[in-house]
Amino acid sequence: MTILKKANDDKIKVTVCGNRTGLSGGCVPDGGIVLSTEKLNDILEINEEKKYAVVEPGVLLSDFLQIIKPLNLYYPPDPTELNCFLGGTVATGDQLILERGHIFADNYDLSLTLSSGRKINLRIPPAKILITKNNAGYFCRKDMDAIDLFIGSEGTLGVITKIKLKLLTAPEMILSSVIFFTLLNRQEMNHTNQEKTNLILVLTLYH
Repeated sequence: MTILKKANDDKIKVTVCGNRTGLSGGCVPDGGIVLSTEKLNDILEINEEKKYAVVEPGVLLSDFLQIIKPLNLYYPPDPTELNCFLGGTVATGDQLILERGHIFADNYDLSLTLSSGRKINLRIPPAKILITKNNAGYFCRKDMDAIDLFIGSEGTLGVITKIKLKLLTAPEMILSSVIFFTLLNRQEMNHTNQEKTNLILVLTLYH
């Protein structure tokens, strides 16, 4: 908090760094301060009955999955890069869509520190799951909740310090596939909602 406030007062750039598994180079600094979350790596609570976990952002996804697997629980954004931090799955908006939902619908609440040093807590209300994946830029839509703005913001709006995650009952089997479709023209795309969903190129199937 002190570092962020001083950097903000002195107009010094701050780059938030997770486990550096992203492909966009978001953790590469352009001068200034690099703020690593690797030591914020505690699992604070796992509630088997209510199916949620409270974690710090530096918890490795692979470690977390190994811990919740014997409990027959599952974190929806998996399968993804297993060496990433859980904070990274939130900061980048990593998501699975359709049947399992995505990161916007699967996070209960976040604790963050803003660039001013102010700490805030945000909770997501029940939300309609989007069927279109979009990780480009800040998420913005009419009547959105504030937490939607921070999920996927790549650490540019604040530093995630604690996450309450929704967990699911583990699926019996996961089959991951890459499926290619012929690109539809605009008239065909507008024909039915089903055709729109068929443009999804990476689909994870559950059985």
